[in-house]
This record gives sequence, structure tokens and C-alpha cells, in this order.
Amino acid sequence: MNLDQRDGDHQFRPLFITRHSGKRVTQSKSEFRRGIRALGASLLVIAVLWAGLGPAPAAGHDEGARWGRNVESTTRKTPEIEDIPRGGLAWNLRLVGHNPLLDSNQGSSSFDPYINPPMGVPRGSNGDITAAGDCVYVGSLIGYQPALIVDVSNPARPTVVGAVPDLVPGVGNGIEGIEASDDLLVIDQRRALGGLRFTVPAGLPTSGIAIYDIGKGGSNCRSPRLVARFEYKSAIGGAGKDTHTISLWRDPTEPRRVLGVQSFTDEEPVDNTAIQVVDLTGCPQLCNPKVVAKWSARTQYGLDRFGNPRAHTHEAIVSTDGNRFYVSQWQDGFLMLDSSKLIRTLRGQDTCDPNQVTTPSEGADNCIKPLNASYEFRAASLPIGWSHTPMRVPDRPYLFETSESPGPSVARDSSGRVLQPARIASTCPGSLMRMIYIGEDGYFATAGFDAQGRHIPAMVLRGDLYPTPLSQFGTEEQKFENCGPDGFQPGTAPLTSWFSPHQGLVFSNLAFVTYYGAGLRAIDISNPYILREVGYFINKPVGTVRWASYGVTGDWGFGPGSQVRNVSTLGQPPVFAFSYVLSHNGYIIYSDVHSGLYILKYTGPHNDEIPQVGNCLTGNPGAVAPGYDPCPPYGKWDSPANAWTKERMP
Repeated sequence: MNLDQRDGDHQFRPLFITRHSGKRVTQSKSEFRRGIRALGASLLVIAVLWAGLGPAPAAGHDEGARWGRNVESTTRKTPEIEDIPRGGLAWNLRLVGHNPLLDSNQGSSSFDPYINPPMGVPRGSNGDITAAGDCVYVGSLIGYQPALIVDVSNPARPTVVGAVPDLVPGVGNGIEGIEASDDLLVIDQRRALGGLRFTVPAGLPTSGIAIYDIGKGGSNCRSPRLVARFEYKSAIGGAGKDTHTISLWRDPTEPRRVLGVQSFTDEEPVDNTAIQVVDLTGCPQLCNPKVVAKWSARTQYGLDRFGNPRAHTHEAIVSTDGNRFYVSQWQDGFLMLDSSKLIRTLRGQDTCDPNQVTTPSEGADNCIKPLNASYEFRAASLPIGWSHTPMRVPDRPYLFETSESPGPSVARDSSGRVLQPARIASTCPGSLMRMIYIGEDGYFATAGFDAQGRHIPAMVLRGDLYPTPLSQFGTEEQKFENCGPDGFQPGTAPLTSWFSPHQGLVFSNLAFVTYYGAGLRAIDISNPYILREVGYFINKPVGTVRWASYGVTGDWGFGPGSQVRNVSTLGQPPVFAFSYVLSHNGYIIYSDVHSGLYILKYTGPHNDEIPQVGNCLTGNPGAVAPGYDPCPPYGKWDSPANAWTKERMP
């Protein structure tokens, strides 16, 4: 559905400042829209290339030819599972260490009744990851197993230390909300995937966050200590609000101040909150979490012109200086919120209204509100997939956004059992990722003169007010000619393929992205118009898992007392790269839903951007050092390249 179909008719006259005279030049709404769309169309004619122009660098061509890679292709095609070598298929990424995360190696915790007796196989249903010190924390998609602590001090031998203690059985812990920042670890509780949930024990929250002390700089990362819980209660009763993701921000001017930005996907008619900002200042020493701001497109803008609810927020990430929220609005695309009044209020320099903005034209006194009050000027979502994760490109005026698509499905009977012979339908072409211009001080100049011979002045290009997509990226399989009425055409992709870029790690010219069934991809983003694959790692999946909860799953297995014992995949588990990507002492780390934790060394273009000491965590500003994202020296909060200073558009 195009942008016009999705939005109301908010009257709006944008203003530009001429480059030379400072005189304001007005355009009507329709004139501006024609101009900005013409600009966007021109850019996309240049930029919408699947992954680049011409072949990838020579390194890897011999290996690629060995495994059937067409060296003229722009990206590596994902082969059938049986054709992936034991150590994985790689180019410019070398496998260093792997831990399959067995169900028999999860330590002791309140989840023991649901784990024991273990089956001695990879547990599966691994969620998102984060890092502190020499530890990586791995979340869980289901209610039958905990988040894990993995020691990565020896990258060749990542070792499970045990379970994160005092989590909540029955729900997912760290599905996509698990973040570490200095001495703080925060894990959100969310409805488990695949129906693998049960009623939580009495006295524990169904929806909320668990807050841990892990020691300064993660010095005690192997022994997290629970210091507080914060519950997200439902306004209409029941099991609590349906959380989705949480990101953290640490104040560069007062590092004890930490904010958690929680997104929600529920449909409560009383409280349509899509974002709640939780003040975690003082945690973990003196921890008293409280909500200090809320926002929702549904509350502010109501239904669209067709009577449909506005999309919820999938993820919101704070800028390093705290003055902006980067927001991916599921089916509605990308926009930015102005949070400067909230930050000034928390610093004792202002006051603001923490409640949601309730009309399109209001918000002057609210703590957070859209930077451009007109919702229609966001960057509309791509025609395929849902806006998922907004990742700022540090030190450059761009944002790298992933999107997500539905996955393959299998035919089942009314009881939920797989019909035989199994019939699988794939989603083709999947979803894409894109680069968006978001700068506040760019220019759009025309080579022209007026009737008096004066050069026509350039116009300020406010990408923060009018986010402008520049390019898209997809894999070789995702060409539209590969799609048929039943999904991927025979021979163009494995039957269970799921091409969906999910999370990443972004430096100034290089991004790493977990791409679900396409494994891990390294992308050269130095030219924002041409996103080019410069590396990949496609792991050899494990032979079986205990818990399959996401994607194509088989039938449930039961033990004594009708307790669920396992859920298999349908056939061998597929490649399923899922988590955020992080770096630790120069190594690249991510988790696969089925196959566990992988540690790699990248040797391709721009490898010098990866720090060789410490951690780097995209979308968690200040986690490693206050005022940087994903780590020093990137994204410094008060540098002209990263600070936000311009006024919002009323």
C-alpha cells in the first residue's frame, strides 16, 4: 500500500532556508511532495541495485567457484543444507569458535523441571545476544529454557558458564530484548514464540524487565545479580502488555543516568502505548525504575483514512546525544522522535509532559514527539517486509534499516499436526534492507540562475524531517523473477528458505547483518547508493534441536504427565542467523536460532574499522563508553557529525 493510501490529509507547508540569503522559501504541500518524490525517484534509479555493480573482490572467487558460486553474481546464493561443508561456507569471514548450546549444558536454574532430563542435543530457540566484559548473554525464544552466559575469553572455545539466574519461567527471556551497558544487564520478558509458554509461577511478572548487576565494565559478568524487576501492567487487566524490544541509552554527561526504551506490540484499546521510556538512573546500585515518557502513533494520529490502526513500533533507538529517537514503525516505515525536552528535563534544565501526544498538531510540551508533526513525511515502509531495526551509521548522516518478512509455513490439520506428505510454502522474495538519509544540514543544489543572473540558492535538505531512502539490498535469490505463485521457483532457493535481514553491527563503512536463512552477511556501505556484499558466513546447521519454535516446525513430543518434551524442526534444522551482531576483541559474534553461538574473524574491506580490543554493540549508545555507539571512537555524541541541534517541525 503506497504512502497516499496509508495517511490522512494533514495540511502542512514545509519551509526551507536558502543557502545564501537565509530568506525563507515556502512551497505548498503538493509542490514539496512532487519535488521530494522526484528527488527520491532519481536517487532510486541510481541506487536500487540488488547488491552492487560487477563482481565481488577477487578474494573468495576460487572458493566460490568450488561451491558453484557464479563469480559474476552480486551475492552468495544459499545452497541446500547438504551442500554446506562442515565448517560452513565462508568468504572474508573465518570460523574461529562455535558452541551449539546443548540442552544438557545450561547450568542449574528455576528452569530445571522443564529441562531435565536433558536430551543431550542443541537446545535451539536461541534469542538475541549482548556482551559485557568477556561474557556473551544469549536469550531464549521460549518459556522452557533460560538465557545463558557464555565465556568468550578464548574465542576458539566459547564456554557456557550457566544460566542467567532468577529469570521468569513460562515466557521468553531476551527474545529481542537483552542489553548490557557497563555494570547493567537488562532482559525483557515477552510472550514466548511457537506456543511454547505456560503460566508463570505466582508472584512473577508475565511482562516486564529483569535488571542485574554485572560489575563495573562487566567485571562480574559471569555472576549476574538480580537487583530489581519492573512489570508492564495491562490497562485492561490480564497478563500484562505485550513487550517486543528494549534498547538502552547512557547519558554522556551523567553516566549513572540510563534510559530503557521499551516497545510494545499489543492492541489495548485503553492504552495503545507503543513506546515507554523507563528511567533506570542509579541502577544497579540504587534501582527504582519509573516511566518518564510515552508515545504511540495510534494515540497521536488515530486511524488512517481507511479506518486501520497505525502500526506499532518495532524498535526505537536513542541517538548518542539523547536528543532523537530512531523509530522503525513495523508496517509504517521509519521516522524520528524529538526527545530533547525529555533529556533537558531529566538533567533539571526543563519540564515536560510524560504522557502521550493525543492529536497530530500538539506535542510542544510533551517529553517525546515526532520531529516532523506530519506523519505522512516518514520514510514509508518497503512494499515487501516490515520495518524492523533502525541502526545509525556512526559519524555519517545515514541510517541503516533492516526489515522482516513472514517465513515459510507447513500445512497442518485442525489439531495442528503436520499433514503428510509435508507441504511447505515459502515467502518470496522475503524482505530487504535499506540506507536512509537522515542528516539535518545537507543541501540540494540546482545548477541554475534566475532572470537577474544570480545563482539559484541551494535548499537545506532536512533528512531528519523528511527521511529519504537512497538504496536497497537483497540477495541473489530475492530477484522477483525467482518468485512464482507458490513461492520460490524450483531450483532458485532451498524450499525452507527465509530471506529476512534482522539485526546488525554497523560501523562507518561496514555493516554485518544476520539474514535468517542467508546466514551472516558483510556489507560495504561506504557508498550509500550502492550497498555491496563483501563477505558471508553460512553455517552448517546442527543435525537436530530440542526446541523448534520459529519457522517451519514439526510435531510436539510429550513426556510423562503430558508435559511437552520437545518440538522438532521439519527435517534438518535450516540456517537461521537471528541475533544482533557484536564484536569482541576484533572478533565478530552472532547466534543462530538452531545452531548456537558463532565467533568469526573478518578479513575483507574496511576490516580496520573493527576495534581489536573491547566490545562493540550497535543500538546501545554508551554501553561500552558513554557518548559512543557502537563503541569508541564511533558516534561521539558531541561531534558535529552526530549531534542533533536543529528545531523540530511543528
